[in-house]
Amino acid sequence: MLLALPVSFTSCQQHEPEAVQTATVDPVRVRAQAVNGLAQAQAIQYSGAVEARSTTPLSFSVPGTVMRVLVEAGQQVSKGQLLAEVAPGAIRDNYQMALTRQRQAQDMYNRLKPVVEAGSLPAVRLVEAQAGLEQANAAVRAAGSSVADTRLTAPASGVIGSRTLEPGQVAAPGMPVLQLLDLRSVYVRVAVPEGEIARVRQGQSAQVTVSALGVAPIAGRVEEIGVIADPVARTYPVKIALPGTHEGQRLMPGMVASVNLVAVVATAGMVVPNQAVSVDEQGRSFVYLVDASGTKAERRQIRTGPLTQNGITVVAGLGPQDKLIMSGFERLSNGAPITVVQ
Repeated sequence: MLLALPVSFTSCQQHEPEAVQTATVDPVRVRAQAVNGLAQAQAIQYSGAVEARSTTPLSFSVPGTVMRVLVEAGQQVSKGQLLAEVAPGAIRDNYQMALTRQRQAQDMYNRLKPVVEAGSLPAVRLVEAQAGLEQANAAVRAAGSSVADTRLTAPASGVIGSRTLEPGQVAAPGMPVLQLLDLRSVYVRVAVPEGEIARVRQGQSAQVTVSALGVAPIAGRVEEIGVIADPVARTYPVKIALPGTHEGQRLMPGMVASVNLVAVVATAGMVVPNQAVSVDEQGRSFVYLVDASGTKAERRQIRTGPLTQNGITVVAGLGPQDKLIMSGFERLSNGAPITVVQ
């Protein structure tokens, strides 16, 4: 009996081994992008106004009282179309007097010519008559031109932008009566600060949005860059040309436009989205990358530079082949399992 007790005790101590409980962590679904594929172009936005391709003030070259104005603001006109008239008055009288002198000079020349040719009068008399006739002809042409100048016609096709004189008012030579706009193609003028003008290049593409039209952005192109800065605002005028097709025909001078210029920004590092960069308790910036296996997140400290409109510049800590986690990083820790989705 005494020998059997240890055996029984040993038998009582034998039991099944306990199962080890292991927690399973589901991978975090993330989106990632290669660092060298991140856009480093900066979209710069400006506000401007639509302007006509050309604006021509129209005026009479002779004085007179305005008799008729045949067009209204906003009216389409054709080249050569009659727009307004001033009363010819004394101008017409001068023309009639010039015609009378011309007839007299012609009659004198016609009567003297056979007499001189017959030798009854010296040749100098015919020369004098011919000179008088030429002067009379010139006077008729000048007077006739003045009469024609009492009628204001369109020098080109376009749209009447404004009308500043009404019938009954006196027009002086050179005083604008109408404004003719060329709207076959228009442009947007924006003011670019001197600190950004170096990024603008002639021919650079632009997207122009005119809220008054309520349409999709219109493609434009930088046509002209001013070289003289505004002395107060320190800005340079830049013209964005817009085509005369599709919505270009509805663009009217004075409409407010928003212009996006895509400018390549030279930086000392890489530009990454602001939301991809986090800051720890010590104020150090870090990001999450996809590790070499492609299945885990790698936390990496970075050194940041200046902010841009497209994100923040990373000047140290990232390589051209690193894959930056763009979404889902808020649930990550270093070494956390991940699944990269497209």
